[in-house]
Amino acid sequence: MPEKSQNSRYGQGRVYRRTVKLPDGTEREIPTYHYKFYVNGIPYRGSTHTDNWNKAQAYTKKCMAEAQTGTGPEKAPPAKLLMSELLDDLDTYYRLYRPKSYEHFAKPIVAHLKEFFGLLPARKITRKTLNDYITERLEPDDPGDAVAQSTVNRELSLLRRALNLARTNEKIHVFPSFKDLLFDESKFVRKKFFEPDEYARKKAALNDDERPVLIFAYNVGWRKQEVLTLKWDENVDFDSRTVRLWAGETKNDEGRVISMGGPGDELYDMLVNQKLRRDTLCPECPWVFFRTNKGNRGKSTRQLGKPIVQIRHNWEKEQGLGLGAKLFHDLRRTATRNLIRAGVSEGVAMQ
Repeated sequence: MPEKSQNSRYGQGRVYRRTVKLPDGTEREIPTYHYKFYVNGIPYRGSTHTDNWNKAQAYTKKCMAEAQTGTGPEKAPPAKLLMSELLDDLDTYYRLYRPKSYEHFAKPIVAHLKEFFGLLPARKITRKTLNDYITERLEPDDPGDAVAQSTVNRELSLLRRALNLARTNEKIHVFPSFKDLLFDESKFVRKKFFEPDEYARKKAALNDDERPVLIFAYNVGWRKQEVLTLKWDENVDFDSRTVRLWAGETKNDEGRVISMGGPGDELYDMLVNQKLRRDTLCPECPWVFFRTNKGNRGKSTRQLGKPIVQIRHNWEKEQGLGLGAKLFHDLRRTATRNLIRAGVSEGVAMQ
């Protein structure tokens, strides 16, 4: 909530009235005075519990004296501001304002950051603390727990965002610089593709539920979540032979449409067959890519009609395929390359 700036200052303290923004866009001033001051770089703020100017000044001076001498209740809140609170604020921010990045990006990283930083006071985060964290992630006691430099970059970026958010909310005043802490990722950018023979082997290795996902991603190059969340009524139009993502369904919130081709084209034939499977097995299922009751080892499951949310288990079963460490995202890179080879301009292919 914004602060009223017209109220007076004295010494290092400030007494002011806050304003709140109403749903209709207008602002209303709160009658009760609030205080704000810094002691040793630590911000202190709160309500004076009165709408009398003189009493508010006297209360603020009393709080300042207690903070400077380390006595009274005003000393406790800043010292107990833990990183767990700041990370909770970041978690809430992503959940409310960036939901597309929350579940698979922010949520797991925030949970991991809490394990290391959660019990530390926010004002004790230093460059040494950050370097200790980087060392622990890259050189843990168990070498099997080591992560890539790109993973450390993602984690540090979210930690920096948490601290920036806290400064915006005036929970902290300063925090250490992250300059030169992030690794240069240009030297380990992936440049892997699925060659036709590799694609054929991977397609033969997947089960009947997951093979259509591979075919779609190889031919279209959309992101995994964009593929797995497709619905028949909303995204697939057999009359115009197109598959469409609407504005708000993509990472950049821009709509996208592709042609599925016609009979004899792999993408078209797969979608027709997938629609027939859906109509036969689970006609009420809205998802283009869905599970059946047949598990990975022929066991019966209760997944009929549920969307495919992850294909990692079968994807990683590559023993004997000779594919190396291929990722699902390599299909996106492959589809772009194939379009360019087919004569599509690079700008259009990238779009």
